[in-house]
Amino acid sequence: MCAVLLAGALLGCEGVPPGGREMLARANAAYARGDYAAGNASAGEFLRRFASSVGAGEAYYLRGLCRVRLGQHDAARADFAAGAAIADRPELKAYCQAMLANLAYDRGEIDAALAEYAASVPYLPARPPTDEILFRYGVCLQRTGRWDEARHVFSRLLDEFATSPEADAARCRFAWRHDYFAVECGVFRRVDEANRAAERLRGLGLDTSVEFVRLDGQAAWRVLCGRYPTYNEAAGGLARVRAIEPQARIVP
Repeated sequence: MCAVLLAGALLGCEGVPPGGREMLARANAAYARGDYAAGNASAGEFLRRFASSVGAGEAYYLRGLCRVRLGQHDAARADFAAGAAIADRPELKAYCQAMLANLAYDRGEIDAALAEYAASVPYLPARPPTDEILFRYGVCLQRTGRWDEARHVFSRLLDEFATSPEADAARCRFAWRHDYFAVECGVFRRVDEANRAAERLRGLGLDTSVEFVRLDGQAAWRVLCGRYPTYNEAAGGLARVRAIEPQARIVP
């Protein structure tokens, strides 16, 4: 499930038609208590009556959130796109774009997610789930070979959300010293063990190297194979390496 930006902060708009504010409040309250069908209905009622009014952007956003929770992802994408198109405030537009990015990310559509994250992140508040959004944004940047930009995003996450559940993974990705992906074939506590493993894999036709790292504060050596500029290239390499080393994985 993609990260969801909470709706409560969006109900301060002025000029909502009489009766419309109550519909938005009902939709928001229903979403907050987990009654997504009721939230969907209340937001839909607002849009049927006031689709051209102030507040329609909020209604599309709220209905999109409910539809995500109901598993109606195509309908949710349509709502977030409509909300972003008519949003009268930068933060509302950013909320809609961030949700479009999350849905694209969950589908594996990295280029589409990247464009929406880039547009939304500058306007998102410094509170969760912006930490998860920043992490996903950084992952997208790395996967498309934009390593320096990814480090900047992970740095922001670590600065603004030091205790986030995403912090450890972001720290590992920030610390990755290379501008390429690799396939990790094993991690060892002793360098001689790592060297023997690397030599064995070389004998089987893999171009391997040994790299020192600190994992959980302890010294370790990992055996790496390949240098892949993008994640898709690394995924192709992983399939070949796993034919020899089934536990191999892509890093970072």
